[in-house]
Amino acid sequence: MTTGQIDFYQRLARTLAMEFGPSCEVVVYDLECTDMDRSIVAIENGHVSGRGLGAGPSHVVLEALQGAPTALEDRPPYF
Repeated sequence: MTTGQIDFYQRLARTLAMEFGPSCEVVVYDLECTDMDRSIVAIENGHVSGRGLGAGPSHVVLEALQGAPTALEDRPPYF
């Protein structure tokens, strides 16, 4: 992910978090990075899960990545 893309997604994450409030965690992952354990490049309201920049993905993301890339679907919010 380029610096410009990360900047755009950071701003988008901030806007979504402001819209939905402090209980809505918004996370952006760089799925092209070499270390998935450090794939979070933007996060808002990280207090919800206790994660922060440079942390790894949740089990929901890892499960989705194990499937066929063409079968990826949007997921509804989860707790």
